[in-house]
Amino acid sequence: MAEHEKAASIEAEAYFDTSADAKTCDWLKTMLVASGDFQAKDIAGCDGIIDSSNPPSFRIARVNGYCHEAICGSVLMGWYAVEEETGRVFEVADVADWKLGSEVIPAS
Repeated sequence: MAEHEKAASIEAEAYFDTSADAKTCDWLKTMLVASGDFQAKDIAGCDGIIDSSNPPSFRIARVNGYCHEAICGSVLMGWYAVEEETGRVFEVADVADWKLGSEVIPAS
């Protein structure tokens, strides 16, 4: 890897709030399991997006599953938005402009 590529990667990582992303991921897993959409054992983790790209008052994250094959394609389980003030979780209907879709509601 060229030195300038390494520097760009380190610089990009500085824009992530890893503690907020970890909390967002933990909450997403809890809500997705509570809604009955997924089982906890199927969720590998999340990837948060760069803070400046999050819509105001929301944190966007991609939820990933596990790869169970020798060669895997996408492990994407979905894109979700967590409202920071309330903790409400929404599907992201349109990733191009972060348009919110349906709210994820825990099963009764």
